[in-house]
Amino acid sequence: MEKLFETHYAYIEHDNKNDLIFLKMKNVVEHEEYKTMFLTVLEKFVEKKCYRLLVDQSDVQKSSMESRAWLVTKWIPMVRQEIGENAKCAVVLARNMFSKIGAQYVVGLVGTITRLDIKSFSNHEDAMHWLVED
Repeated sequence: MEKLFETHYAYIEHDNKNDLIFLKMKNVVEHEEYKTMFLTVLEKFVEKKCYRLLVDQSDVQKSSMESRAWLVTKWIPMVRQEIGENAKCAVVLARNMFSKIGAQYVVGLVGTITRLDIKSFSNHEDAMHWLVED
């Protein structure tokens, strides 16, 4: 794994073996931090020509509805513009109930408004298996 980004609220790695970007979110993620994190993911998608993303939110305590709205209304259109709809994304849901519910809503919404292949999971192993299956 090649470390691409690291802060107190997240880290991003490139998994060369499985050709995917891994985003591990943790703690409380403020709105500007959320935007920085996902804009970095998009930058790395383009740089690495890697369009599979594993988002592990299991340790997130809180992120705002404003952040999730930004993801759907701003970031997803940027992804579609930069790489089309060929991305595949697995999301490991947070253990925190409110964060989990918010993430489930976003995954469902993104899945209905785009053709992006996105699915949520309760654990890392199942998410990874689905993401790398051919």
